[in-house]
Amino acid sequence: MAIPAILFLMMLFMVGRSPRWLVKEGRNSEAKKVIRDVYPGADIDHIIDDIRQSIDRESVQKVSTLFKEGNFRLVIIGVAVGMFNQFTGINIIMYYATDIFRSAGFSTNSAIGQTVVIGAVNLLFTLLAMRLIDKLGRRKLLLTGTIGMSVFLGLFSISYLSDIFSSWSLLVLLVCFIAFFASSQGAVIWVLLAEIFPNNIRGRGASIGSFSHWFFNGLTTFLFPVITGLFAGGKGTGYVFIFYTVMTFTSFFIFKRYLIEMKGRSLESSR
Repeated sequence: MAIPAILFLMMLFMVGRSPRWLVKEGRNSEAKKVIRDVYPGADIDHIIDDIRQSIDRESVQKVSTLFKEGNFRLVIIGVAVGMFNQFTGINIIMYYATDIFRSAGFSTNSAIGQTVVIGAVNLLFTLLAMRLIDKLGRRKLLLTGTIGMSVFLGLFSISYLSDIFSSWSLLVLLVCFIAFFASSQGAVIWVLLAEIFPNNIRGRGASIGSFSHWFFNGLTTFLFPVITGLFAGGKGTGYVFIFYTVMTFTSFFIFKRYLIEMKGRSLESSR
């Protein structure tokens, strides 16, 4: 565990400073350099003025600002994004993959191997999403991934309950689900939570969205073994994933209706 932590620390030195923080500290020339690198050809002075104005507005806001009509709607969307992310069942798969594969007929050693495969696919498609998110846009990635996840979650649920597919087919279905998740929600959710809120409530709003994510993570993690234990023959896992299928499919319509595209837009444009 120490090696990834050390690599992470080393890569942090390659991360540029936030233009908003630089402007707030009065280091405008450094902020302009960062903006020039990120947005070549943009009107830098105009962006700096927008940032300065948003900082001035943010400094006088109170917590009650979160509950104003327009802002409260965004807070609810942030909570929904965190909730629906966990109701895909992603962390149940990550946490309980070995148990799921064992109940599907794999040996313990083989089940551990399948877990490694899932982790590798998750990493690969997360890197792919990093390359695509600013080309295709957050909304398009999210909606495409949500449809793909719904399909493979549904097939996994049906096959788990009816024994239509072999054990190895279950692995393929989960790998396909992970690929769609990692290339969409896995990467997009954190960008969304940072972008959908206007600057005057961004810190508090993103924190609430993150709290929602981890609250439902803890809830689903706690309830999964309890619910699956209520059914004989390991069928509980299939029923749980039917629920995840329904919730993931439902999230497609929520995202399509309420999320706006932030590709190519500055944080100051979220007002």
